[in-house]
Amino acid sequence: MRSVRYPDARSTNFRRYHTAFLETPRQGAAPGVPSYAAELVRLGASEALAAALRAFLAQRHPGDQARLYHSLVHTEEVASLAAAVVRRRDDMSAGEKALVIVSAALHDLDPERVPDTPARVAATLSYLDDNTEARRLLGAFCRQFEFTTDQVKALILATDYSGEAREQEIIEFRAELAAATAFCDDARGLGWGRLIAFLDRVASYIGSEEEALRRLSGLARELRTRKRAGGHPHGPSDAQVLAETPVFLEALRRNPLYRVLSEEERERFEAVRSVVAAAAAPAGRFLA
Repeated sequence: MRSVRYPDARSTNFRRYHTAFLETPRQGAAPGVPSYAAELVRLGASEALAAALRAFLAQRHPGDQARLYHSLVHTEEVASLAAAVVRRRDDMSAGEKALVIVSAALHDLDPERVPDTPARVAATLSYLDDNTEARRLLGAFCRQFEFTTDQVKALILATDYSGEAREQEIIEFRAELAAATAFCDDARGLGWGRLIAFLDRVASYIGSEEEALRRLSGLARELRTRKRAGGHPHGPSDAQVLAETPVFLEALRRNPLYRVLSEEERERFEAVRSVVAAAAAPAGRFLA
């Protein structure tokens, strides 16, 4: 397994690739602690357990982190955005909020994938079952907050995505079955999975405009690497991925879950959406 060093808080990459909400200060939180980890502590996890989750994730994201879309930073952004969203809700228990945050933190756990390729949901679910350290860590959170591994896996399954309509229908059907099996209230569980899926897709577009364009270049790179690993010499160019992104972002804006974002988060999204649309236009400037 390829080990990835967790970026130092003083490094240029750390400042460049962490968006504003990632380290929003929390009362009693140590400086430099990602907000998802601080929120887990606020909900009742020990600092040691939250730190163990951070360390676990830091060693399991293969590839050049500064050039990827599905990087360690993306994982922490999604988890921190999930923490911010559930903290604003008064219809969830501490255990339910922790379930959503932990599931978001683990949603791209696929350390055995080809470096510089997207994480695979099926591989994530298998890793949670097969890896001793993963089972031990997740078991500790399950005992602390009284949720189950199957519930975490059901929420992660809901984050799977395909651009093909028929494949996406199958993915959503499987997510519904998993929620029905794992939760007494399957509609509630499925709703949390869909929430994480939405946050997973929107998190890269509520930071800076420059960073969003870099992420799209990273996504194109991941897709090309996956194509080559599968024996196909060609994959989408940066320009092709960029050209398709405005439709994707418009679908996010029309998603009913868009309202879970704060006013500030929506404003950042709209700013990024405008820049991406301009860059994707025929007269726009594509990333090299």
